[in-house]
Amino acid sequence: MAGDHVNVYPVKGYSITVCLDDARSREHAPWASLLDDRAKIVTSRLGADRFRVAGTAELNGFNRDIRADRIALLVEWTRRYFPEVSTARVIPWSGLRPMLPSMLPKVGQGRRPGVFYNTGHGHLGWTLSAATAELVAQAVLRKWPGKPVQSPLRRRQAWRAAKRCSERRVPRMKHDAGNVRYQPIAAPSLRGSCPPSKHPFG
Repeated sequence: MAGDHVNVYPVKGYSITVCLDDARSREHAPWASLLDDRAKIVTSRLGADRFRVAGTAELNGFNRDIRADRIALLVEWTRRYFPEVSTARVIPWSGLRPMLPSMLPKVGQGRRPGVFYNTGHGHLGWTLSAATAELVAQAVLRKWPGKPVQSPLRRRQAWRAAKRCSERRVPRMKHDAGNVRYQPIAAPSLRGSCPPSKHPFG
């Protein structure tokens, strides 16, 4: 319709939220965000009582089913590297992420006047969206300098958010003789809640 070929395809990702219901699990779940390059799995601590483990990229059209085998891999990974963390209660999730074959987002002006793109970020949507939204806003302002642009985030907030993301260092997991080492950080004063859930891998 707009004269551009934007070959966006849904790529499904999976995650589990491990509910840290006991003191031992809360003590041993890492506060630092981790990246396991070998397994392509990332983690994030969500407040005091939740631990997110995410990974995989599945090409399966617009199917939103949560496959048990994908969830099992994430649970097994958690049990292997964090045996002190109980996986008796985890919440499975899957979602579709727009991605292009080049794995680079489509950002900027299209062929037709007034058409701009900011899509195809894949699994880096939250990481890159503020920065690319700023780029699109700048492109619109260059095209129509006399017209105000209303963006989802104010320009200064978007720039600061993108700057924080670009400067943040995520410790990478190191596999040494079966052991995993990572750089811990101080626990932030965040609070979270975990809704009741039943899961077959408890």
